[in-house]
Amino acid sequence: MMIPFIKKQLLLMIRNPQILLILLGMPLLLITILGFALGDLMNGEEEPIEAKVGFVVEGDPSDELKQFQQEVDGSEMPAQQKEELKAAAAQALPIDALKKDLFGSKEVKKFIQLKEKKAEDLDRLRDNDEYSAIIHFSEGYTLTMLRQAFLEGSESPDITVIKNDGRPLTANMVTDMLTSYQEQYTLALQAGKAGINPAAIIPDEASFGSVEKLEDRQPLSSMAYYAVGMSVMFVLYIATNMGSFAFMEKEDRVFDRLIFAGVSPLKYLLSVLITTIILAFLQISILFSASALFYGVKFPDIGAFLLVTLCICFAVGGLGALITAICYKGNSESIASFFSSIGVAVLAFLGGSFGPLTSGKLMGILADLVPNGAAMTAYFKVFQGYGIGDVLPNIWAMLGFGLLAIIVATIVFPKEGGHAV
Repeated sequence: MMIPFIKKQLLLMIRNPQILLILLGMPLLLITILGFALGDLMNGEEEPIEAKVGFVVEGDPSDELKQFQQEVDGSEMPAQQKEELKAAAAQALPIDALKKDLFGSKEVKKFIQLKEKKAEDLDRLRDNDEYSAIIHFSEGYTLTMLRQAFLEGSESPDITVIKNDGRPLTANMVTDMLTSYQEQYTLALQAGKAGINPAAIIPDEASFGSVEKLEDRQPLSSMAYYAVGMSVMFVLYIATNMGSFAFMEKEDRVFDRLIFAGVSPLKYLLSVLITTIILAFLQISILFSASALFYGVKFPDIGAFLLVTLCICFAVGGLGALITAICYKGNSESIASFFSSIGVAVLAFLGGSFGPLTSGKLMGILADLVPNGAAMTAYFKVFQGYGIGDVLPNIWAMLGFGLLAIIVATIVFPKEGGHAV
C-alpha cells in the first residue's frame, strides 16, 4: 500500500525543475567555485620553507685551537693525557661541527641556505631583509668553549642569534635548531670527559633523520573537501522540501482522504521517511559521481562510502519525517520554510561545510554531533583510507540522530485527519 505513496512523492520531486536545480545544480556550482578559489589554501601545496642564514665568525678558530693546545701543553697533566686532550679538542671544534653536522646535512640544506660572512659585514647583514637570522660568534668563542669543555673553564662562550622580525617562522626555526644542537653538543662533550670520544657521539647527518608523515594518508584536496561539504549540506534540503510537499497534501485534503480510506497516519509518515531516504541517496550518488568524473574525487573503499551514505540518508529521512510531523501538528509550513532558509545554514556552519572550524574543542564536538558534520568527518576518513572501524563514532551519531528524529516525529504526528488546532 505504501509503494503508490512513495512513487507519488518521488514523482512530485523529480518533476519539479526548480527543486532539481537547487538540489543538484547549486551544489555542483559551489563545489567548482569554492574548490578552485580556495585550492591553494587547502591542498597542502604551500610554498616550501626557505631561510637564508648569515654565519659570522670573529677571530680565527684555528688560531684559538692552537692557543688551547698550548695551554694544555703548559698544564701539569701527564703527557699522554695532554696528547689525548689535544686530539679530542681538534675533533670537537664547535663551529666546524655546527657547519658540517647541522647546516651541512642534506635535509637541512633543503630549506636553509647558510651564508658565511666576514665580521665587517655584520652591520650590513642586519639591514638585509633577505636573511631570516644571523648567527654571530664573538672572538674567542672556540677557545672559551674548549676551555669550558676540557679544562673546567667557568666562562661561558658568547654566541648571538640576530632574528629578523619580518620572518618569524624561519627565524624561530633556526633558533630552535641551534639550541637543540648546542644541547646535544654539550652532552657529547660531557660524555667525552668520561672517556668517550666526542666525535663519536656528536650528532652527525643521520642523527637528524628526515621529515616523514606520521601516516601515509591521501591528502584532502579542496575539491574533495567541498564535494563532501556541499553534498552533505544540500542533502538537508531534501528534508525541508519533503516537509513542504507533505504539507501541501494536507492543504489539498489528500491526507484527509487517505485517513478516510483507512490508511494509518503512521503509514503515511513512514512513506515520507522512506521517500526522503531514497531521494537523499539519489542526490548524494549523483553529486559524488559527478565529483568523481569531473574533479577526480574518488573513495578507495566503496563499501565504507556506501555505509556512510546510507547513514546520512537515514538521518535526513528522520529529519524530513520530523519536519513533516511538526508542520502537520502546527498546521503551518513555517517550520519547513524556517529550516530551509536558516536551519540548513546553521547546520552547514556547525558541520564545517563552508570551511574547517578553528574555534576550539567545543565547536569540534558540535560538528561531530550534527548529522551533516558527522557525515563530513566520516567521508573524509574514508577518502583518506581509514577503515569502517575508524568511522563508527560518526555512524552512531548519524543513526542516533535519525532514530531520535523518527521517535519524536511519531509522537508529534497527528493521529487523525483535518486541520490541527
